[in-house]
Parts: sequence; C-alpha cells; structure tokens
Amino acid sequence: CHYPREHYLFWKRQFPELIELIASPLFGENISTEGMTEDNVYIGDIFQWGETLIQITQPRSPCYKLNLVTYVSDFAAMMQNNGRCGW
Repeated sequence: CHYPREHYLFWKRQFPELIELIASPLFGENISTEGMTEDNVYIGDIFQWGETLIQITQPRSPCYKLNLVTYVSDFAAMMQNNGRCGW
C-alpha cells in the first residue's frame, strides 16, 4: 500500500484534535512518498525503486480500522469520498 505524504497535512487540518495521531503509518501504508498523488499517478503506471518495479493496479480501499483508531465513526468513508486513498 502507498499513501501520499501530502495527504497527512489535509487530515491534520480536518482533525486538529488528532494532530498527534496523524503520522505515518496511520493509514497502514508500506510506502509513503511526496509528489505522487491521485492527481498525477494512474492505474498501470510503473515505477522503479532500486531494482524493484512497482505497478499501480488499483486504488486503495480504506479499512474500517481507521474509524477505530481515530475514534471518528466515518473516517474510512470520508477518506474514500474525498479521493485521498492512495493505492
């Protein structure tokens, strides 16, 4: 799972009371980068990190566990509805 680092600032602004909690890897990502968001990365894109090739195959589906961790009952739904899901 990949999650754009830029999205953390968005969530901190939405939930200032959770600012201490909103840090990588809150969203369960294995990789987090800057400059690679849903606006400029597409299904089928292939990236190389070292000798590893990574292909974007699908958007990420936010997990219900985010609701439990953040104590926001619809956090996963908000994440999906605003398109800040990663892949």
